[in-house]
Amino acid sequence: KVEVQNADAIWALLDKAETDSGIAHTNINLKGVDVRSYQLTSETKKEHVNLIVAVHNGLLTATITTSLLSDEVLLETALGITPIEKSVIDAHIIDDIIKNNDFMNESIGYINHQVIATGLTSINGNLLAVQLSQLFKKLKEDPLIELRTPECKQELTSIANNWPRTVAGYDEFKVTDKESTFNFRTVVESNNLVLLDAYQAMRGYIPSYVQDVNNVFSFGLGIDINQMVPSLSAIWDDMLTPEYQCGPLAKIQGEMSQNSPAMLGMFTGMANGVKGFGASLIDYKINEDLDNPQLESLDAVVSLSAENPNVLFNLAKTLAPELADIQLPTNGNAIELNTIIPMPEEIKISPKLAIKGEHIVLFAGEKGEAVANALGEEPLVSNGLMVISTDYRKIFKPLLSLWDLTGESIPEDFNRMKDYNMRSRFSLDVEQKGFEVESYINYYSTQ
Repeated sequence: KVEVQNADAIWALLDKAETDSGIAHTNINLKGVDVRSYQLTSETKKEHVNLIVAVHNGLLTATITTSLLSDEVLLETALGITPIEKSVIDAHIIDDIIKNNDFMNESIGYINHQVIATGLTSINGNLLAVQLSQLFKKLKEDPLIELRTPECKQELTSIANNWPRTVAGYDEFKVTDKESTFNFRTVVESNNLVLLDAYQAMRGYIPSYVQDVNNVFSFGLGIDINQMVPSLSAIWDDMLTPEYQCGPLAKIQGEMSQNSPAMLGMFTGMANGVKGFGASLIDYKINEDLDNPQLESLDAVVSLSAENPNVLFNLAKTLAPELADIQLPTNGNAIELNTIIPMPEEIKISPKLAIKGEHIVLFAGEKGEAVANALGEEPLVSNGLMVISTDYRKIFKPLLSLWDLTGESIPEDFNRMKDYNMRSRFSLDVEQKGFEVESYINYYSTQ
């Protein structure tokens, strides 16, 4: 549904599309409202699918009908011709989502898991169930027959009550002639406090440089290793309790019961105190020597954050003999790795290693050193699970500039990336309301 001011402009646009494509519509009149129907399937097909377009009360509506589920009353409702008894607005669903999640009111979406569970486990529990039953009857096969038992209905409804909805909306939405910025967040709501507490306990530390969308590429993983095994064990126990009687759920439980996260304790003990990992390619440059193209400069940083980084590094030396002779100063001074592990001459990189505060940091370049020094001032806090950020222009521009110098034609799809001035950040976290997935995009128009 899209709000429109001039219906004639919509019909003119569709008329042109019909002329260009050779696809014609069929006129339908539903209770005085003109509707266009475009058949999307071949005339030879027994069953057909139609695209329905109508403008009514200032709203353009596009929907799909199919001969498998023909329901004129439902179509009238979809087009706004026949009002429903209780709308989303009447139920205050949208207002509650905005209020509970601090979303802007620019765009809101949600998926009701409880309604889906009813639709999958019953024959006529709601409209979805009725439609699926009609469809399966025509197909003469019910793929959901295993779920349509009293046990499955009860257990899947219980799971859906613990994870009732997925909601989504904007935290930031700005569009100008020169720049667009969107920050979109999705929340999988949960009432299961056992699982939420366990996942929150596992949250680790993600360094601030990973959040910087102006770096070429960054990745951060926040995991509190000390909490990993107890948290996973709590999650495992919760998922294995109660013992499901529903066939598909019981099968999943049976497969899970054959494994145990306790075995991870043998490995996590070696990384005791680790809170997170980060890596970032800040910047890079390739020389313009076509006969001998080389990496001219590199600014990068890799960090491992832990409660006692010096003890952790000494443990790592026992596992990597090449590190045995390295003595890292505890005062933050860096050592040149080239003096210990020589780098090839054609790679003009001088990596350094240091302990900065509560972080073991490997870095290169002036920008990398600046990030490493700033990292030493950051305390270990539980601030997330995962972050990935990218500057697409910085990724492609040096490579495509070198390609351009070769005189060879750049494929059009790749050439567009040269001026693709966009930055993005993707993050995963868990809060008291549930799991959160956040997507940030910042885009500048091509000059």
